Amino acid sequence: MGQDIAAGAAAGAAVGQAEMAARSIWGEVSPWDTERPLAGGVSGGFEFPSVEKIDELLGLWRARADGIAQRGITLRQIANAIMLGSVAEDEASTGYTSELSRSVGLLQQQHDSMLKYIQDYIGKLERVKAGKQAGEQDTVDDLKRGTGDVYAT
Repeated sequence: MGQDIAAGAAAGAAVGQAEMAARSIWGEVSPWDTERPLAGGVSGGFEFPSVEKIDELLGLWRARADGIAQRGITLRQIANAIMLGSVAEDEASTGYTSELSRSVGLLQQQHDSMLKYIQDYIGKLERVKAGKQAGEQDTVDDLKRGTGDVYAT
């Protein structure tokens, strides 16, 4: 039992060190730690939040997309530095450079995929917002017709 606790503490320390290392390279790794859900429901139902909350959510996702796009610039700079860098002509050096280049290429693919996903999600949120705004306007229009222009100006 004592060994399990020690192993868990060591693993936790390693994760903490990895997070600190990632933050030193990439800056803020996860700004979502303190975020709360913006949509909720009762008994398994789901109700999308108000237009104002959708705008808040869109702002968070746009900021996230901007941060990821900036990291993409860093990745391209790293990839260019690898291609332009000169290494010794020995097998080990060229092998390490080749593997590093392959790894950065895979990281770029993952990065591009993540950015596309977020951009697509932002588009979906914008469509939901437009639909919600149209739905609210339809409700106002129905009330005007049914109650004798309660909202007349």
